[in-house]
Amino acid sequence: MPALENAVRRALAGFVADAHRVDTAGDAYRVLRSRARAERAQLHEARASSAAGFARAFAHIRAPLVYSASSNVASALRALERPPRVVTVCESRPLLEGRRVARDLAARLGTGTSVELITDAGAELALCACDAFLAGCDAVFSDGSVANKAGTALLAGAARRHGVPVVVVADAYRYAARSRFSVESHPPEEVWRRPPSNVRVRNVAFEVIAPSLIDRIVVGTHVLRTGEVRRHWKRRHRSDGREGAA
Repeated sequence: MPALENAVRRALAGFVADAHRVDTAGDAYRVLRSRARAERAQLHEARASSAAGFARAFAHIRAPLVYSASSNVASALRALERPPRVVTVCESRPLLEGRRVARDLAARLGTGTSVELITDAGAELALCACDAFLAGCDAVFSDGSVANKAGTALLAGAARRHGVPVVVVADAYRYAARSRFSVESHPPEEVWRRPPSNVRVRNVAFEVIAPSLIDRIVVGTHVLRTGEVRRHWKRRHRSDGREGAA
C-alpha cells in the first residue's frame, strides 16, 4: 500500500535526520515513535485536505455511485455542505464490503440522504440515474492512471458510456512508481470455499485504471485532469527530497 509505504519512508527519513539526538535505544524509540505519530497526523490532514478540495469542486453532486470501501471517498461525501440526495453503493464482492460502506454512510450522512445498496451486476443500470462515479484508489501513478479494487475499470467504462463523470478521490500519500505495482490476488476461498477439484478460482484484488477512463483526480486541494498528474507528482517527490521513477 503506497500510502503506508510513503508514511513509513518519511518517518524513517525524519528519524535519520534526528540521529544526532539519539544516544541510547530508548532515545531511538522515542524519536521514531514521535516521527510515526507525526506521519499519522499528516495522513489524516491529507485526507481532510482532499475532502475539502472535493467539496469545493463537486458541491453540485447529488446522486453519486461508489464502489469499494474508501476512507477518502467517505470523508469527501461527509465534507459536502449539501449532502447528496441519494448515494448508490455497490455490494463489492467477494467480501461484500459495500454493506459496511452503506451502513457507515447511512449513519454519517443523516436522514436527508438515501443510501441504496445494489449488486455489482446492476451497477451499469444504476449509473443511468447517477451524476458521478466516485472511486478511491490505492495508488496514483505519474501517467494519471490509478490502482484500485478490481472491477473499477469496468464501472469507469460504463460511466463513460453513459456520460457520467468519473472522479477519483486520492491524497498526496498515494503517489507511487508504476514499476512497483503488480497485480495482486487474494485467497480463492474468498470467492468459493470448496470448489470442485477441476475448477480453478481466481480472485484478482487490484487493477490499474487507465487515464482515459478518469475525468478528475482529487489530490488535496488540487482537482487534476489526468494529464496534469505528472507535474504534480514530480513536485510532490521533489518536496520529499527524492525523485520517483515514473
